[in-house]
Amino acid sequence: MKMHITTDNMFSVIGRRRTLMTLFLGLAILALSWGYRPASAASIVVNATADKWNSDGDCSLHEALAAANSDAAVDTCNPGSGDDIISIDVLNL
Repeated sequence: MKMHITTDNMFSVIGRRRTLMTLFLGLAILALSWGYRPASAASIVVNATADKWNSDGDCSLHEALAAANSDAAVDTCNPGSGDDIISIDVLNL
């Protein structure tokens, strides 16, 4: 029995392979990106004008930088977490 391959059959096989490869590539990208979670940034608010390092119940710029770099709470400054946002509360200084 001889099998004749026509151009219609050949293009349908190539089309199926291309579709399967595209589907496989899409599923691979989805699987690789499934567990990706961007790091959340901590917001640290400076509410003291003096540049000091103590435990007096406020958050100076010096203390905010230390909290951001160490990812730990310093005085009343929030602990950092990855890329942090330090803002200065100018209305309450």
